[in-house]
Amino acid sequence: MQVLDELALVGRHSAPLGRDYLKRLKEMPKIVEAELREFVTKMGKRIAVSEDFPAFIVNRILLPMINEAIYTLYEGVGNVEAIDAAMKLGAHHPMGPLELADFIGLDTCLSIMQGLHEGLADSKYRPCPLLVKYVEAGWLGRKSQRGFYDYRGDKPVPTR
Repeated sequence: MQVLDELALVGRHSAPLGRDYLKRLKEMPKIVEAELREFVTKMGKRIAVSEDFPAFIVNRILLPMINEAIYTLYEGVGNVEAIDAAMKLGAHHPMGPLELADFIGLDTCLSIMQGLHEGLADSKYRPCPLLVKYVEAGWLGRKSQRGFYDYRGDKPVPTR
């Protein structure tokens, strides 16, 4: 019997769950992971494995940083250009966090922050009110031509 056929039987109370099946089911994640590693390697890429948590690794680190940059703007610590320049110069990022937020999409940033806030029940993941305000106003970043920068001209101009 194929593994997928066996998985289809799991929900049926009359289906037998023998030791062989349970052993194969337990080994499935290892088999799938090995096949994915091989596939990714053949593409010339590298892989990073994460446990199953809200936002995994990259978004759990990146989006709170972007959210904090938005709070920095919201609280008047720096303007759009200063915040982006500081992170490019000080952290060697290829683009500043507000420029990156516009590139990702402010609606996407908000959605991820809401998922982190709800999924981890920690106030440190609360989306900045300015991010919420921009999304509600339809300022979604590059895809709407307005976000932390205005993209309607020849060169992006900060909106604040």
